[in-house]
Amino acid sequence: MKIQMKIDKDYKGLIDEGHRYKIEGDIETTENLVIDLNKGLYVTGCIEADGDIKSGKYIYSGRYIEADRYIEAGWYIKAGGSIKAGGSIYSGLSIEADGYIHSGWYIKAGGSIEADGYIHSGGSIKAGGVVNHGILKELGLPEDNDDKIEDKTEDAIKLLKKKGYKIVKI
Repeated sequence: MKIQMKIDKDYKGLIDEGHRYKIEGDIETTENLVIDLNKGLYVTGCIEADGDIKSGKYIYSGRYIEADRYIEAGWYIKAGGSIKAGGSIYSGLSIEADGYIHSGWYIKAGGSIEADGYIHSGGSIKAGGVVNHGILKELGLPEDNDDKIEDKTEDAIKLLKKKGYKIVKI
């Protein structure tokens, strides 16, 4: 079991702004990061963990959020820069980045997934709402019923071109 860094209401430097908590500067740990607060957390700098990042509420970074394994939030994940996880990225509501969103496994949000840059998933991308991005790349996961799924790629490309989107092969 990996050791964890825990941010709770007694964490040194934590500022209670009423509607959320705030930490000035960066949060960097060689461990898992567990955010155990009754409100969301805004970090003015970056958030980096060599393990997982987990919060029951929201995670908001003024710069970027990066974890070697997974990033999970009960509400939303938002970054002024990019969001990157070696594993999965999961949010109960939305995932939003002013840069890119990159995961080694899946990206899943109960609401929208938005990035000004690219969205890359080594697995699947699932959103309960819209997916807005500069470039989307989903590598997909093998499924038991792949032979039963009809390939609609060409139809989708035609529809996107008809709507004025430029298709770029990567």
